[in-house]
Amino acid sequence: MKFLKGCLITLMICIGISFIGYLLFKNSVINNLESSNSNVKQSWTNYTENLKERNAELSKQNFKNDSLKFYWNKAKSIALSECSKELEFNEYKINQFVMSDSLNSTLNEKINLSLDNYNQNVREYNTYRVRFP
Repeated sequence: MKFLKGCLITLMICIGISFIGYLLFKNSVINNLESSNSNVKQSWTNYTENLKERNAELSKQNFKNDSLKFYWNKAKSIALSECSKELEFNEYKINQFVMSDSLNSTLNEKINLSLDNYNQNVREYNTYRVRFP
């Protein structure tokens, strides 16, 4: 009887320790996901601020290219709240015309760095998310 009591007590202690370990692990994973998600949101905010700054700089320049003017005007109407194919395509076209017309925009490097930072944060978030279903 004492042996059975000892086994049951040991089993209960193991179950309790396992449950506490599970809760601590779960909280750690949730905190890491929230932290990664906030990094992604902050990176996106930095990227959109740089886009707005670049658009303000472009508004001061006289466009020789009507296509650039078209895509620049279209950029004003695109919502920057989330990444979309329309935004990506429009930014691609603006960058293409800015580079071909040799318009000096000091913000292009800053925009590219902020976009790389955003992509890296999203990649890290997705990788962590895949590891823990």
